[in-house]
This record gives sequence, C-alpha cells and structure tokens, in this order.
Amino acid sequence: MRQREISISGACSSCRTQTEGQYFASVTQLNQDGRAQYNGLLLALQKRISNNYSVNSNYTLSKCMNDGDPQQFLDPLYSHPGDPHADWGPCAGDRRHVVNTTLVVSTPTFRRAR
Repeated sequence: MRQREISISGACSSCRTQTEGQYFASVTQLNQDGRAQYNGLLLALQKRISNNYSVNSNYTLSKCMNDGDPQQFLDPLYSHPGDPHADWGPCAGDRRHVVNTTLVVSTPTFRRAR
C-alpha cells in the first residue's frame, strides 16, 4: 500500500476561492493501485577454454516502468493529484544494459603425502 500526502493550503491552485482550503493542513490519501511493467532479454555465453578454465558472459537488455517507486520520492506528493498514473516512467532501479563476465579456474586437488 502506498501512502502519499496531498497538501492543500489557502493558496491551492485547485480551490475555487482563496478561503476554500484554509482549514486543511493536509489530506492523506491511501490507495492500493499501482502498475509496473518489466521486459527483459538475457543472453548467456559459456566457453570452456580447457579442462581447468571457462569463461561465462551475460548480457541483459531490460526496461522497467512503473507509476512510482516509494524510494524514488523525496516527498510523498502526487505530481498531479487528480491522476496518480501521471508519474508513469522508468523504475528507480532500471538498468537498460548490464554486461558481466566471469573467468572460472579449477584449482588442482592435492593429495596428502603419506
């Protein structure tokens, strides 16, 4: 559940008169709606160089979109109180291109001398 606070003051832009919102310090709006979309493509390549060496590489192409991450907002205000989905955009943790490579080396096993 996301909680955001909508501030209404005497100088609010949506009030019809200047005195209409003067008795409200803030109004808290709770809602459970929200949407997110994640699309991703993972490509992996493994190559064994010899019996003791192998190389692994991964490439991820992804796109994450949502209408607001809780950690993304420094203040809990809607950018447009009448449309909570107006904040639709990239996720805070969106990473479009991720590449990683690892080299694995198998060490020889040693036997204890008797």
